[in-house]
Amino acid sequence: MHISVVAPMYNVEAYLPAFLAAVEAQEGPGCPFEVIVVDNNSTDASRALAEGANGIRVLDQPVQGPYAARD
Repeated sequence: MHISVVAPMYNVEAYLPAFLAAVEAQEGPGCPFEVIVVDNNSTDASRALAEGANGIRVLDQPVQGPYAARD
């Protein structure tokens, strides 16, 4: 089984490290997963943190709002 974790991101610099650690701790043997972070025009260092994390895929969503980032 393969699991994708998709997380909308807007100015979450303070919370992103804890989120990434929590997701990484969920991985078990035989259960690979990917983490996709959708940058919704963050103005803080969220994008830089996400891009610096190992194995994280960062996508852009220029339309502001959680509905657009989730889509």
